[in-house]
Amino acid sequence: MSISRETCLEALQEAADELGHKPTVEEYKALDISPSYNTIIARYGKWSTALDHVDADEKPGIQYTKEDCIEALQAAAEEFGEEPSMYQYKRSGRSPSANTIARRLGSWKEAKAEAGDGDSTSRN
Repeated sequence: MSISRETCLEALQEAADELGHKPTVEEYKALDISPSYNTIIARYGKWSTALDHVDADEKPGIQYTKEDCIEALQAAAEEFGEEPSMYQYKRSGRSPSANTIARRLGSWKEAKAEAGDGDSTSRN
């Protein structure tokens, strides 16, 4: 018998209700709820896609401002000697994450454009 998408969402909602926020992958696995993380991914393709259907707040955490994101991208550009690609930035392990920067500023391309307009990034 195949586990339905609805069953997956019920499990995710149960986890969210228990935690008080949408679960991270690690939190969901630690709760040992069925169906498994792998089954949910098989039904939705991505964890974030499944979480889009859960009625709960995002996990509380560090909130980065637009300015924080620009400064982080400018610092990375200064260190690397060029504007980093999203892949380069992700590999550097910096905070805020590349995904946070892209979300906060609209896209990675827009983030790089805004960071490039700052004083601390040289543009040759």
